Amino acid sequence: MEAANGAIDHDFHNALVPINGSHSESSGRSTPNSGDPAPGKLFVGGLSWQTSSEKLREYFGMFGTVTDVLIMKDPVTQRSRGFGFITFAEPGSVDKVLKCPIHTLDGKKIDPKHATPKNRAKQANRTKKIFVGGVSQDTSSDEVKAYFNQFGKVEETVMLMDQQTKRHRGFGFVTFENEDVVDRVCEIHFHTIKNKKVECKKAQPKEAVQPGALQLCKRVYDPIAHGRV
Repeated sequence: MEAANGAIDHDFHNALVPINGSHSESSGRSTPNSGDPAPGKLFVGGLSWQTSSEKLREYFGMFGTVTDVLIMKDPVTQRSRGFGFITFAEPGSVDKVLKCPIHTLDGKKIDPKHATPKNRAKQANRTKKIFVGGVSQDTSSDEVKAYFNQFGKVEETVMLMDQQTKRHRGFGFVTFENEDVVDRVCEIHFHTIKNKKVECKKAQPKEAVQPGALQLCKRVYDPIAHGRV
């Protein structure tokens, strides 16, 4: 559901906003960047577009019993985005994989690593909601919802609106059915929707927002403020 009327500041403050209000640059490579690693879970980058879930399962099956395989795909073309996740039944299988210095699959060197850095402290609060910034003006709320539905069921999508133009400001919030989906989405951090890189972060209650985060988000993500309308 896309937000329509009402004061922007009121909507924003009564929604959840990102823990870190600042905008960061991406190297263009999607890698996990928050939270603790799930036991037995690996992020695998550098996959060939031809690599299937079956081949990925078969390869990593040499290191232990694989319970889950996920290759991330473009929701429109259904082509592999070149990375995915492997979950082992036993956490020790992850160590076996990482002890091997080189991994090659379908003629391409792949890059397995812990799903998230070990040295990151796990956030005490969990949430079903994420902040999404950098959404293009020609991307609708329904299209944002369709994209994130590939990770898990989306309950609600809200794009923050400009009262005068009635167009969204390039950022908003997506609420999922469960918290585990949020962890999976935010491990990737930068996503691509309709050929536009968007930034995803866990959201948290408004009282924990750093001072000035609201105005900063508007300056960074608002295309109207930058004359991109």
